[in-house]
Amino acid sequence: MLDMKIINSLKAISIALLSILINNINAQNISGNIKNADKMPLYLFSYYGNEQTLIDSTITDEKGNFNFKMPDSGIQYEVRLGQSSQFFYILKDDEDIKLQTVYNPHFMWNYAEDSMKIIKSKENKEFYKFLKYQRSWM
Repeated sequence: MLDMKIINSLKAISIALLSILINNINAQNISGNIKNADKMPLYLFSYYGNEQTLIDSTITDEKGNFNFKMPDSGIQYEVRLGQSSQFFYILKDDEDIKLQTVYNPHFMWNYAEDSMKIIKSKENKEFYKFLKYQRSWM
């Protein structure tokens, strides 16, 4: 009887570890630097239709560096900078994403998105080119 409980416990632990391993294999890395955002909480949201879901959160280090690991799900994401009105969008890509931006709270301008520089990610480089082109017509 005791041996069966141990075997079932080991099976459950094995399944849990396998599940974590599979999620990490498909995990995409989003990293970067946000100037003026030392020790700031960041919130990663996923969009599906009109629904927004909090996926993860992290805190920047003293130099504004951050890193998110997320599963391979969703298409469009938003990163919110603390409790401010500053945010930026990220699109899913087949490669890791690396970026730089600036935190400068302002009631009218979203400096985090406006000052975005994509270091690594073909999809997001094209996306931000489009956003800048679109704003030039406003």
